[in-house]
Amino acid sequence: MIIASWNCRGAGRRNFPLTMKDIVNKYCINILCLMEPRISGNRADKVCQKLGFGHWIRVEASGFSGGIWILWNSDTFDVTYLTSSTQLLHC
Repeated sequence: MIIASWNCRGAGRRNFPLTMKDIVNKYCINILCLMEPRISGNRADKVCQKLGFGHWIRVEASGFSGGIWILWNSDTFDVTYLTSSTQLLHC
């Protein structure tokens, strides 16, 4: 199992989903944790869908700062949400 964590500082850039998907495929990443994507709501869900993972849990960004995303595919394992705050996502 490969887990990757990245302080991406903005997932709203136009080329972000394609670049991130290439990295995930190249390194066979099973769980991806992104900090500070700086987008939330429907826009964030659209980016999560484009990354190619079947499931995700998000802590919403506060304005244009913060946010935490954990993305994974459930065919290998489950990720269970426990609790969260603006700076913590416990699974």
